[in-house]
Amino acid sequence: GDAGFNTSSNTFTQTVHRLDTTTSLTSSVDPSRPHQNVVFTAIVSAVDPQAGTPGGSVQFLIDGVDMGSSALSGGQATLSTTDLSVGQHTVTAAYQGDDTFKGSGDALVQTVQTVGTTTGVASSTNPSAFHQQVTFTATVTADDPDVGTPEGMVQFTIDGIDQGSSALSGGQATLSLANLSIGDHTVQAEYQGDETFSGSADTLSHTVISAETSTRLTSNHNPSAFGQGVTFTATVDAVSQFAGDPGGKVRFEIDGQDQGSSALSGGQATLSVADLAVGDHSVEATYLGDDTFNPSHDAMSQTVTRAGTAITLTSSSRPSVFGQSVTFTATVNV
Repeated sequence: GDAGFNTSSNTFTQTVHRLDTTTSLTSSVDPSRPHQNVVFTAIVSAVDPQAGTPGGSVQFLIDGVDMGSSALSGGQATLSTTDLSVGQHTVTAAYQGDDTFKGSGDALVQTVQTVGTTTGVASSTNPSAFHQQVTFTATVTADDPDVGTPEGMVQFTIDGIDQGSSALSGGQATLSLANLSIGDHTVQAEYQGDETFSGSADTLSHTVISAETSTRLTSNHNPSAFGQGVTFTATVDAVSQFAGDPGGKVRFEIDGQDQGSSALSGGQATLSVADLAVGDHSVEATYLGDDTFNPSHDAMSQTVTRAGTAITLTSSSRPSVFGQSVTFTATVNV
């Protein structure tokens, strides 16, 4: 107061509110792949741009699990992780606020996808011969070359029948076998995939043909003498050492005349004759083949010479007397 007025007073409460903020959450890569490093960034701003930059910390949660807090620097806080599994994940950033700024938050859905792959299957020999060993190779590559080389298992099937699985090594898996029947076969290689890579498959048509053979014709006497017995032997072998021994029959011809067929036994068939005329003869042996082995042929020239002879001369009376009748006999032997 003063000389003219009495003293008086009053009080009131002044409330100072913290400033509002907004939080924005982003991902460095979305979608991401398994084990890929993903950085989540929370940007916290004051609603009033004149209020300055908020301080404090941001709490991160992934699928409701606390991932810890990160201090704001220049209005930003980050969380890095490589542990996200395949699927969708809810990521939340909650600004805690401080004495000046209110808290705020944001959330996003992070998708983690497996990496696509491409599988190619090839045959070591196509077509292959019956009983020939064939190796099928499956090559699996990642569609994104920066991801690395796929690992895991490849399942092989032939004509829909499971042939078992083989582990990838350097992106390749193999299947070797030698028991394919003659004809066309469908071969499939299916990569099973893993937690990083998605599966893929490929097929090819593989053909197995009859095994090639070779026939070799020999004579036990060449040249032979007229009237001498001669045996011709046809030896039939598979060209591939894995094909086994050919079966079936061999047809013989001499000078174009059919001499009949002889069954193979231990890979050999024979023809014996003793009535060849003097001179040169064309002898042929033709393996007729079967369901497994292809035909083959060989020929040779057989020479028949005149037979050697020996003459024995005898006398009916030796010595004889003058005037006695004597008979001389000449005997010719072969």
